[in-house]
Amino acid sequence: MNLSLISKIALAATLVVSLTSAATLAGEEHSGQSTSLRTVEGTVVSVSSRPGEGNLRVVAVALDTGVTETGHLDLLLAPQRVLDEISFGLEEGDRLRVRVFVADQGPLKVHKAMNLTRGTMVRFRSLRQVPLWGNAGDWEGGDCRRQGSSHGGGHGSGHGSRAGGGGPKR
Repeated sequence: MNLSLISKIALAATLVVSLTSAATLAGEEHSGQSTSLRTVEGTVVSVSSRPGEGNLRVVAVALDTGVTETGHLDLLLAPQRVLDEISFGLEEGDRLRVRVFVADQGPLKVHKAMNLTRGTMVRFRSLRQVPLWGNAGDWEGGDCRRQGSSHGGGHGSGHGSRAGGGGPKR
């Protein structure tokens, strides 16, 4: 082998290791929390509220996934004020498909949710689990998407108006 080929192989190996390390780090918060997500679908059994991020009361949902081993999942959505502002309605009996952050204990924080009954979808938290509402409960994320609307309802990424999670303040 000539020196040029060996240099190219070494450079390629270094690049692979760097990209793998960067991808691993991108999946971790500074605090070490994993950003592992899981998509689940089920029927809303109950809607309540409980303390959540920023000492705000957050809408909590019990979701029956139909899997008998687990019963139902406890989910944290967003403050009621946020749900009202973006017109993301839900009630017992609605079918939801949600992406949740995997957690060992406690209720699961919802990254994004689609209400299949009402045809609406919204992203509540960034991939780093940062809520898309301010400390006072003001919505800072993107619009609630609707199936069949003129702006891609239900078919888009659910990323709102900015990739960083904060659209214009309203």
